[in-house]
Amino acid sequence: MPGKVSMSTSVQIHYIAKNPRLDRFRRIEAVGGVHNGVNWRIDLQSAINFVKVGTYRFYTHVNGNSSWVVVATSEWGNEYLKTEADTTNVDNLLSLPEFPPYFPVQAAA
Repeated sequence: MPGKVSMSTSVQIHYIAKNPRLDRFRRIEAVGGVHNGVNWRIDLQSAINFVKVGTYRFYTHVNGNSSWVVVATSEWGNEYLKTEADTTNVDNLLSLPEFPPYFPVQAAA
């Protein structure tokens, strides 16, 4: 993401990239959105690393509810992103739309 930020800057995730979209067992490939008027998109591993070291604190806002994004580990030892509010019935990250077909991203400085 462009620009310098302080520790644990809160950033909303607006979009995800996931293919195939409906396969709950496939990982999200990228997350992104608009922060301070700048489009951003990062791959899953970078997002996981940012959360783990505290650079960013990502959150979602779905159906009027905000939820923090955390790193979880699958039973096979793979790290992935999920929201604290995720249950077996609702997945806030998967409720987000895919990136628009044209979503220009500013290169990091």
